[in-house]
Amino acid sequence: AATAAAETASDAAFEILDRLPATQREAFAMLKLEGLTTEEAARRAGVSVSALKVRAHRAYKALRKALAAQSDE
Repeated sequence: AATAAAETASDAAFEILDRLPATQREAFAMLKLEGLTTEEAARRAGVSVSALKVRAHRAYKALRKALAAQSDE
């Protein structure tokens, strides 16, 4: 049962990520899924470290908000 719940949460997270703007999704993926440093991710995206941090923060915020709304349902 716990595995099914974790799988459902994971599926929900990926659905939410798919709905994010590409720049936010890319920042999240590079930092959290690929494990790049902020500097590496910024260089790869061709933006400043500050811009990458803003994109990632917005992605985290949207993900938290959407997951919280789903858990309330």
